[in-house]
Amino acid sequence: MKTRRRARRVTLETLYEYDIANHFFWMTPQEMLETEGLPETIAEECYSAQPRFVSRWLMDHANQFSDEARDLLELGKDLVRKSVSCRMEASSEYQLNRWDAGWYQIRVGLFTDKNAPFRRSEEMRQVMSQFTAAHKALGNILRPQIYQFGFLPTEYIH
Repeated sequence: MKTRRRARRVTLETLYEYDIANHFFWMTPQEMLETEGLPETIAEECYSAQPRFVSRWLMDHANQFSDEARDLLELGKDLVRKSVSCRMEASSEYQLNRWDAGWYQIRVGLFTDKNAPFRRSEEMRQVMSQFTAAHKALGNILRPQIYQFGFLPTEYIH
């Protein structure tokens, strides 16, 4: 007689049991602590947190970035600064109560979730609009270089 193995159902509550560092976060704990309106629970995490890999890498290589890349990075930091006070009101599904919440969590949980229980400030909307334009502009600069530097062979050009 065959026995069936039960698959463990992973729920949102189960996920909260784990503390997974987001090493792709682009700001340091110190930068977060300097953010006006930072919720106390997030600030408490920042006091004991270490800078993530990407934030350290960005600091070490900042002089190698184009002006457009630096502008985009600064706008990303502005998005975090302008929206941080809304994090605790956002849906718990996005886990924005973490100091190192990722770009997807921030973008969807704070800027595109139509059921968000808070109003996006005009400042938040303006910075998101500027970020979107800067992202598109940098993409237009980088896209041709994909072939120029050999990331993709030129036969893939349409």
